[in-house]
Amino acid sequence: MDITEHRRISLIMLDLIALIVDNKDASDIVLEASDFDALYKIATYNGLGAITAFALKKAGYRNEYFDIIYAKAQRKNILFDREYHFLCEKLDEAEIRYLPLKGILLKQIYPSPCLREMTDIDIFFDSSPEKVKSVMLQSGYSCDQYDKTNHDVYRKASLFCVEMHRSLVDESLFPTLYQYFEKLTYAPAGNSSFRMQMTNEQMYIHLISHAYIHDTLAGTGLRTLLDIYLYLQAYSDRMDMDNIRRELELAGLSEYEMSLRSLSEKLLRYDTMSSEEKELLDCYIFAGKYGNQTRFIQNRIKRIMSSSDKPSKLAYIRKRISYNQKNIEISPFYSKHPELAPLLYITRPFNALFTRPKSVLLELKEIKKANK
Repeated sequence: MDITEHRRISLIMLDLIALIVDNKDASDIVLEASDFDALYKIATYNGLGAITAFALKKAGYRNEYFDIIYAKAQRKNILFDREYHFLCEKLDEAEIRYLPLKGILLKQIYPSPCLREMTDIDIFFDSSPEKVKSVMLQSGYSCDQYDKTNHDVYRKASLFCVEMHRSLVDESLFPTLYQYFEKLTYAPAGNSSFRMQMTNEQMYIHLISHAYIHDTLAGTGLRTLLDIYLYLQAYSDRMDMDNIRRELELAGLSEYEMSLRSLSEKLLRYDTMSSEEKELLDCYIFAGKYGNQTRFIQNRIKRIMSSSDKPSKLAYIRKRISYNQKNIEISPFYSKHPELAPLLYITRPFNALFTRPKSVLLELKEIKKANK
């Protein structure tokens, strides 16, 4: 699918979504039989399959593949709800303070909760990681990732993925944002002594910060804009926007939020966008649900080169092949023979070339294009 066709189908998808969230007239939407395959690919690429399927029904269209998406979304929503409440009970019993995040909360602002697709459950905890790990293992989960980033990953029954966050932001990548969230406190939620909740303002700022993190790393897509659009619809008249602006200044996200909010507010009204906004929207149209590898590599090159005293492609390559203490610790061989760790300058690039050749070739291509 070429760029022009991808954009055309994406805008049709947004028109369909407007039927659901803005009660737009369906008579303006015309789909050809040949459009459905492309619409299916783009909707699933953006994590917007369920809401697109629901909108198609309202517009009077039926399609077997979208019917399946919607049925699966309904089932998954029920199962995730049940699992979420099960986890809350286990964390309460273990007296672990925790804060639910992102999708499990955001789905409540959609016309129907199953329309906000989820792939995992995100929970911030304020306790010993080992204690949390013990609870998760006793609850039937296996540990997929531990002590590698700011969140640990647990899986169960091939369906449930839970990210348990040690912090809301990775300090090594976003120190200013990390410091901002570390200073926040949260109120108890309901009758639980251990479950916490954000205020409407805190949740909005976290939503913006999460978008910023994805944007800075690999990019983020149309679902992020829709989340913000619906959140503002639901809570803007109940939030102290002056306070939000002050907090965004402290978090270093003031300008980013203004741009993102403006684009989100026009998301379903493409004809009202300026040429600059349409160009910016393209970044989200082509990013997909979690961004893409090309954008990730491009952003990493910019980030590393801009932080170098003498920015150059060579400085970037040196940084990429360098190693740290964690590289030594996770290797049984180098843990036993730390004096041989300098060999990592050679072995790491070769291992990457043999295990991820396409990724390495793409990175080399982007390095070559850098600064041009």
